[in-house]
Amino acid sequence: MEHPLLLLGGASAAPGRDSLDQAAARGLAVWLADTPANLAACPELTARASHVVALDHTDVAACLSWAGIEGRAAELAGVYGFREQAVESVAAVAELLGLPGNGRQTVRRLRDKHACRTALREAGFPQPVSLVCGTREQAADFMAATNGPWVVKPPVGQGSSGVSLVDGPAGLDRALAHLAAAANGAGILIETFQPGREYSVEGVCVEGRGHVLAITQKTTTGAPHFVELGHSLPAELPTSTADIVAATVRDALAALGVGWGVFHAECWVDGDRVVLGELHNRPGGDHIHTMTQHITGVELHGTVFDQLLGRPVDTTAFRARSGAAIRFLTPPPGRVTAVSGWDAVRHDPRVLVSHLDLAPGAVVPPLTSSDDRRGFVVAGGRTRRAAEDAAAALCAAVTVTTAPAAVAHSLPAAPEEAAV
Repeated sequence: MEHPLLLLGGASAAPGRDSLDQAAARGLAVWLADTPANLAACPELTARASHVVALDHTDVAACLSWAGIEGRAAELAGVYGFREQAVESVAAVAELLGLPGNGRQTVRRLRDKHACRTALREAGFPQPVSLVCGTREQAADFMAATNGPWVVKPPVGQGSSGVSLVDGPAGLDRALAHLAAAANGAGILIETFQPGREYSVEGVCVEGRGHVLAITQKTTTGAPHFVELGHSLPAELPTSTADIVAATVRDALAALGVGWGVFHAECWVDGDRVVLGELHNRPGGDHIHTMTQHITGVELHGTVFDQLLGRPVDTTAFRARSGAAIRFLTPPPGRVTAVSGWDAVRHDPRVLVSHLDLAPGAVVPPLTSSDDRRGFVVAGGRTRRAAEDAAAALCAAVTVTTAPAAVAHSLPAAPEEAAV
């Protein structure tokens, strides 16, 4: 009997489609497991799966209970996931069934930003000073004992949700109010601000070692919330600096015990120093995974599947051959009265992926987190600069007219944004 792949939390348009495509190319049957709501929203994916399982990928206990009965009976070839909220369940199920993975404790440490910083610091990697606390008084005491500015953020999460830069005690209450909705009662992570240019590193583990595919250059709104407005691949870095960034990430993955699957690591380059930010054992969001595959020709998910099937992976092919960039539309806050230019943009041959979640009557919130973004264009080009120019020009060709209105913060993200 064919041993299927369990794709946990896999009902998500872009990475779900890629995962199914790359599994099918290898003759690997897929059991698609996700929440009933996500499955219902992706009928084109459920139709392609060999079996569909209604299972909450965020509920580790439920996934373990299912795996102990159905998973053992199926003799799964492996378990895989690309959502941040699924990574612990994926690790726990793989551990239970004796399948390849990073181990649940390793993944839990990656998701806990403070625990990950502590482990990196103990392993000799420079890190901002940080503290997880439960009260305003503890956060204020941390500020009094360290040099600012400081960043306040949720201890667990993704994107820029709940993130604020604080220059002094007067800004703490405002930062805590912004944090409240994103933290879900998990506490307060406060850390000293790390200067430098922001990047992320995309890659996949092969034979237990991290291999870098590309470095991504970031464009953000800056302080106070650092909302990401664009990503460009491959980053514009001197070769010597890029080599140091890649080596630092590889060493960090080894120190943290990460040797399986796709990874996405964030960092700052500050002069001649590379300071690591968050590390994730899943592909990058914001279509970074799409752009990484486009510029390298390497199938991220398929590289993992090849290893599940015992097939060799040619890591000499892991290099960029072209450029790609994503830029987000940033219309002024208010109620949308008109949208023009979008049809021409989305049919432009330079576009790899596009999405616009705005129509007359929709409300554009103030831009305070990634969840507030409402549209994007991903463009390809012969070089990074050509792709950046294309993405910027395409966004500029779209006109979104708004009128003043009472607006809400952090409305649900666009479907393609919510992929991971």
